[in-house]
Amino acid sequence: MRIATGVLAALLSTAAQDEGEALFKQMEETLLKTKTLSFKAAVSTQGERLGQGRLEGTVVLEQPRKLRALLEGRVGNEERKIQVTADGKDVKWVLTGFGDNKGPAPEKMNRNLLLFLSRANLFDGVFMGAGLEWAEGDHDAAGRLRVARFKAAGTEKVGDVEARKVEYLLDCTELKARWEATVWIDPKTKLPLKRVLKATDASRDQITETFSAFKVDEKADPAAFQIPK
Repeated sequence: MRIATGVLAALLSTAAQDEGEALFKQMEETLLKTKTLSFKAAVSTQGERLGQGRLEGTVVLEQPRKLRALLEGRVGNEERKIQVTADGKDVKWVLTGFGDNKGPAPEKMNRNLLLFLSRANLFDGVFMGAGLEWAEGDHDAAGRLRVARFKAAGTEKVGDVEARKVEYLLDCTELKARWEATVWIDPKTKLPLKRVLKATDASRDQITETFSAFKVDEKADPAAFQIPK
């Protein structure tokens, strides 16, 4: 009887892993195949390294290299603002504490941002995936954001949506960081509604994000991509 129970538990665990991975891949594929995408975001942080903070903003992108991403708010005792604007040829970054920077828009800029949105977190996606850290060369975030150990974890309400929960493990090779992650996915749109990342080290860092007001493959306002002087 114990053997049968153990076999059943193993089968259920494998099924949850397979289902979780399938749900996650559907979400990522949905994001990566968008031609235009806009949404609102709110990001909260806590922990020893990240500190207490909250940022809010919007993202509008048009493939392959048009983007306007803005996040602003407070982290610890400091006001923070990060803005990335790309017109299809050039990109300008504005980040509190780092000043302004301008250069050619990376070929995989939007792809990297969407991979961060799928696997990691939006702030690092704007800062690293679309911006300062990976601006040189033709970096692809897929190999630097490694995800594994998927598990379907039932359903839970996010706003008015009965979302599908997927747990997974995220390794960011660039930052040498590992996170236990949970993402809530809209079963109809296959888009992420919420994500919580918890650092596996002693820092107890945590990032919580919510996403709303998605618009997929709708005509974007060309004025959104005009680079500010």
